[in-house]
Amino acid sequence: MPLTDSNGIDHYETGLLTFCHLQKGHFRQLKRLHQTVNTMWDDAINSLVEEQHTRVATIEDEEERQWTAESYSHDIVDRIQMEEIHQRALLTALQSQLERSLFGLCRLIAETHKLAGRDSTPLEEFKTNKGIKRGLSYLTKVAQFELSGIAHSRNIVMDVQQVRNHITHNHHEITTAALASTIGKHPTWFEGKQGDTLQITPLFAPEYVKEIDHLFDALQEQVITFIAALSTDST
Repeated sequence: MPLTDSNGIDHYETGLLTFCHLQKGHFRQLKRLHQTVNTMWDDAINSLVEEQHTRVATIEDEEERQWTAESYSHDIVDRIQMEEIHQRALLTALQSQLERSLFGLCRLIAETHKLAGRDSTPLEEFKTNKGIKRGLSYLTKVAQFELSGIAHSRNIVMDVQQVRNHITHNHHEITTAALASTIGKHPTWFEGKQGDTLQITPLFAPEYVKEIDHLFDALQEQVITFIAALSTDST
C-alpha cells in the first residue's frame, strides 16, 4: 500500500495502519504478566504445602502438630485467595484495555474522515450503547466495518464483559441466573453456579487473548478496506 493515498493522507504516519497490530501487542503483554504472576502464586502455594508436610512430620506433640498444620493451611488459603483476586483483576484489565483500544480506533477513523474532508460523527457524540459495545457499534455504523464474520469472537467478548460488569458491581458472587448461564457457556474459563463464588481458571487469560487477536485481525482487514474505499471515493 502506498505511503500516501489519493487524499494525501499517510496512514502509517497517522497510526491507522499499524494501530491494530500494536493493540495485539498490549494484550500479549498482559497475558505474559498473567503467566508470570500465576507461576509465582503456584510456586508459593506449592512451597507452603511442601513446607507444611515437612514441618508437621517433625512434631511429636499432637496438639502442636494440629495447630501447626492449621496455621499453614490458613497461609495456603490466603495465597489461593490472592491468586483469585489476581484472576479477577486481570479480567477487568483486559476488558478495560479492549475498551480503550476500540475507542482509540474509533477516534482514528473520525480523524481520518476529517483529514479526507468527509463528514463524520465523533465518538464523543455517538451515544449508541456503552463501553466495548459502543466502540463496536461505532465501527459498524460510522466506519461501515463489516464484522459479521467474527460474530463468535464478538459474542465471547460481550460474555466476558457481562462477567466483568458483575465483578465490578457485585463483587464475585454469582447472584443471577443470567450470569450463571453465561458462565456455563465457558466452562474452561469460569466455574460456579448461581449462589456460588465465581472462579476464574488459569486458562481464561491465554485463551481469551487469542479471541482478541482474532478480533483485531478482522479489524485490521476492515481498516485496509476502509482506507481503500476512502481513496476510491476521492477519485
